[in-house]
Amino acid sequence: MKGKFNEVLPTLPYDYYRNKQELVNLPPRYNIMKTFLLSLFSVFSLSGFSQDVTGIWRGYFNQVEYVRDEEGNKIAIPRERYKFEVQLDQQNNRMKGVTYSYLSTVFYGKAVASGTFNAKTKKIILDELKIVEVKMSGFSDACIMQCFLQYSRSGDEEFLEGTYTSMNVKDSTNCGRGTVFLRRVVTSDFYKEPFLVNKEKEATPPPANTPPKTDLAKKPASPVKPPVVAKPKNPATPVVKKPSTVAKAPASKKQLNSKDS
Repeated sequence: MKGKFNEVLPTLPYDYYRNKQELVNLPPRYNIMKTFLLSLFSVFSLSGFSQDVTGIWRGYFNQVEYVRDEEGNKIAIPRERYKFEVQLDQQNNRMKGVTYSYLSTVFYGKAVASGTFNAKTKKIILDELKIVEVKMSGFSDACIMQCFLQYSRSGDEEFLEGTYTSMNVKDSTNCGRGTVFLRRVVTSDFYKEPFLVNKEKEATPPPANTPPKTDLAKKPASPVKPPVVAKPKNPATPVVKKPSTVAKAPASKKQLNSKDS
């Protein structure tokens, strides 16, 4: 029954992909489907490795000294531990940023850095290029570091872990080497670099233009007063003048007698 596609239907496309001789017997439309599935799988594989490490990472680095025991085994002995903060801006597989090496925010060294990120292996090489700020005792020398880091994630936590080597900026002598541990954080022990502030502004959507809401609970609506209707004034009553009457004196008896005669 080998080679008879109509009689035996494979359960999965990759069953035939493992056997090149059987792939010859596949019809053209099946080969097209196989190619599409393989291409789709490649896209998902690449997208799964994409990771943006832009942001603030803080932790520490340990300066260690490697010695060999009696049996010849290599042993790392911790010497000094320093706080370490890295602010990164990733562009595709390249990145730039700054680093802070410090015992406190009073005594520290700040450097500009650049590096590369391998999206497939999630490995980072970060090089400090130049020290731009130094606040330390007069008996110390400034050193620049090269870090070899591995990205990992556990739940909601993200980490960068690895090793470093260092070099004295005055005479290029070895400053030591050790281990690095960093965790992604939101805030900085110093201040957030402008490239991170600008990225956050670009990622923040502009506020929607919504009309302002009036708080009706605080300001009760004033009662509507009925319109004032002006009452008509009482018309002036006309003054009626009464005719003045003159009282006449009663006639005397002489006048009455003269009238009778």
